[in-house]
Amino acid sequence: MKYKEELDLADLELFTNEDIGIFREYNIRNIGQLLGATRGLINNEIFQKMIDGDIKLKLLENIVPKIVLENYRRYQDNSVRGLRTEEDNNARK
Repeated sequence: MKYKEELDLADLELFTNEDIGIFREYNIRNIGQLLGATRGLINNEIFQKMIDGDIKLKLLENIVPKIVLENYRRYQDNSVRGLRTEEDNNARK
């Protein structure tokens, strides 16, 4: 499988419909959004909500090129980021 940040997570056979529902709670639809929200898969609490999430995390780490993971992990931004539900976003308004 060729890696693309725009690749919809629902198109990956790796994730169940329940997993996709968890991602959607956090407004995460594609790999790029997931990498941004998890800082290159470092902040992996979203995977802890899934059945076999640790295995899925490792498989995803093998799909995404290491250089891309490193770029997301190295990126520094002081604004509030990470895993936020739509409810969290609405509370900030």
